[in-house]
Amino acid sequence: MERIVSAMKRIQEDSSTSLVAAAGAHSAKPPIESVATSPGHSKRLAAHLAAHHVISLDQADGEIDAYRILRTQVLNRMRANQHTTLAVLSPTTGDGASHTAANLAMSVVMDPQNSVLLVDCDFAHPRVHQLFDVPNNAGLADYLIHGTPLSQLVAHPAVERLDVLPAGTAFANAPELLGSAQMAQLIKAMKIQDPNRLIIFDLPAVLDSTNAASLAPLVDAVLMVVAKRKTETDQIRQASEMLAGANLLGTVLNRAS
Repeated sequence: MERIVSAMKRIQEDSSTSLVAAAGAHSAKPPIESVATSPGHSKRLAAHLAAHHVISLDQADGEIDAYRILRTQVLNRMRANQHTTLAVLSPTTGDGASHTAANLAMSVVMDPQNSVLLVDCDFAHPRVHQLFDVPNNAGLADYLIHGTPLSQLVAHPAVERLDVLPAGTAFANAPELLGSAQMAQLIKAMKIQDPNRLIIFDLPAVLDSTNAASLAPLVDAVLMVVAKRKTETDQIRQASEMLAGANLLGTVLNRAS
């Protein structure tokens, strides 16, 4: 924790510094199959991604380079430990965790050897379905509450090797299930189904929901996103304390120049 706080103090003095990478300015085994997308969705999605500040192969600027660097560092550290599940979170809402998770997923699947399942675990403020233009009428919450098969919930947003599991219907007690044995079993089943796939979980803000801290220890590693000129040092310290027991991979500075 002290390492993170010290690094953030250096970031406030030197905007070029971060622990992992400076992100862009915008920041029983269940079957997992993709829901088919309509013809022409790929072209529409490209425009949609650009409008929502999500990188794509057509891009050629410093933002995509930053996420490629982040991808390399994350994958190198995870593969060294044979890790395949990663939670992306932030101390407070609005720090850019969802955008970082989405852009990290996109940068990973740009390599044809990689595949990603991106899971939205933020039931209060779901963003993944908006970023990738997929429905959110059903998703993770429906699996946890009603046992809806994942084959009916996972969507493919016209991006090769990328699947998305939206947050789904906002049931009152769904957040409490994030740290449950049922969620732990689901994560294990996802890993078994495709041991080579990276599974990225977009979690709620740590200080806004205790459920993020409950799920964090269930995954292999955690990536914390902080925003320049927004996230306060005390917030980072508090979030780090709540994540005790989780494997903190590193920190991403969002909205860096």
